[in-house]
Amino acid sequence: MEKYILLKTERENFSYIIDVFRLLIGNTAQIEEDRDFIKIKCQDVDETEIEATIESLENDLNALISSYQTTSLRPSKEITLAEKSFLEMSYGHYQFKNFLYQVKEKGAALDFFQFIVEGSGVTEDIILAMADCDLNVSKASNLLYMHRNTLLYKIERLITLSDFDLKSFNDLYLLVQLLRAK
Repeated sequence: MEKYILLKTERENFSYIIDVFRLLIGNTAQIEEDRDFIKIKCQDVDETEIEATIESLENDLNALISSYQTTSLRPSKEITLAEKSFLEMSYGHYQFKNFLYQVKEKGAALDFFQFIVEGSGVTEDIILAMADCDLNVSKASNLLYMHRNTLLYKIERLITLSDFDLKSFNDLYLLVQLLRAK
């Protein structure tokens, strides 16, 4: 599966970081230097290997390196959204869901929300109904005047498309937070 990585650090360290990742990943990777960060697209690289490489680079360069990694089914759109918020993030190593907890700007939060629910049939009303009904699908379907199986279908579709489960407290909480970002 393809993996996409965004890295940011001090500008002077870009070339060294690119060289190290070329050695780690090989010539099959596409590495692109942007003005503010490095974009890497690669195949079959172990996540722990990437994390160990970043940690080693931080020690060698005596610098902080932030990273964002994804194996999304819709990577180009996710990376485009992440790029906008990544520069504003504090130092850290992020996967998609823990990255979303850091998104504070209302416009970006709503863009991520739309990206997550796109194509699933899940709407803001469904998210809020599931929260109001304490993750109970039957109660939420009654509140929404929707057949229970229709709601379950939409929830399953959301899981398939974005790995967000409305029957999971953490996933539902994160989606509600995106809706309520200030």
